[in-house]
Amino acid sequence: MRLDGNSLNGKNLLIIKNLQNEIARIVGPLTNCKRVTVVEFPDVFNAGDSAIWMGQMEYFGKRIGSKNIQVSKKNISRNLIESFNSEIICICGGGNFGDIWPNIQINRESLINEYRDYKILQLPQSIHYGDESKIQSMAKAVARHGNVALLFRDRPSLELARKHFDCPSELCPDMAFMIGPIGRTCRPSLDVLGILRKDREAIAGLTADGSARSIQREDWQEDVPSLLAFAKWSALARNPLTVVRPSFSLDRDAGRKLIYESYARLRFMGAVRQLSRARTVVTDRLHAHIICVLMGIPHAVLDNNYGKIAGFMDAFGTDQADVHVASSYSDALDWASERAAANRD
Repeated sequence: MRLDGNSLNGKNLLIIKNLQNEIARIVGPLTNCKRVTVVEFPDVFNAGDSAIWMGQMEYFGKRIGSKNIQVSKKNISRNLIESFNSEIICICGGGNFGDIWPNIQINRESLINEYRDYKILQLPQSIHYGDESKIQSMAKAVARHGNVALLFRDRPSLELARKHFDCPSELCPDMAFMIGPIGRTCRPSLDVLGILRKDREAIAGLTADGSARSIQREDWQEDVPSLLAFAKWSALARNPLTVVRPSFSLDRDAGRKLIYESYARLRFMGAVRQLSRARTVVTDRLHAHIICVLMGIPHAVLDNNYGKIAGFMDAFGTDQADVHVASSYSDALDWASERAAANRD
């Protein structure tokens, strides 16, 4: 996928290129194979998860070709993996490693326990355990398996992994950077837009702290069922030869991949359109920060209680883009408003 990213300055372009090269340097030797299965497609409205998925498909598509990628929402049946001749199972990256999102962690451990005869690579994640006693379940699964590699997108996560998990663990940028530079879809109509979480990772009590400024506050757009249905069937209709075998039976692997790609693109482009409306952005979402870097949009970031965004910025230098690490919501509003005024046509 390539959108017009010509408006980006040289600093943003250099950051993007350097992180893409780092991803290739780290992931390449770990996935030296002809066929790969990628599991845990994020079928949720979180546009950041869709950005990760698109970046993963971009990377593997260029490395081994799209036809050599098998995908699945959750754990996949052994028959499907064996019939595809997959050599490695990759688990989708994100920020769900630990006990904040327990169902996803349970699926991760189940897959590691079940597929001990396959190499398993966890693509870049952030770890957070509120209850460290729950680490032992994952540690036991990794130790029993014996051929797991873990990638993390901040140093605290990497340090925790190396302390508790007996397997190779490395620092690696978020896979969303493989999407590359992105242009705006429209001219800005808002000075400042807040992309602020409403889920269990939201920062409690975000108020203006005496600032006279107020902004439009949103989170990522929720799914519209009719648009998802249209995306699904249009993807299949545009590519009928891809999903129909010579016997005229449905190639479920190819069809599934097209549908997931269509869903991820729909959700990701929704985020791009949201952000395009603003001269500047205030956010507590890591992927709003990352997409703003890809788009060259000035933005202020607020971090959560375990430093998810700050940890990423510190590890990979994205604080060198046009971004302000705010000390408070009021500070973020003031910086973004002043920056927008300076950029107003």
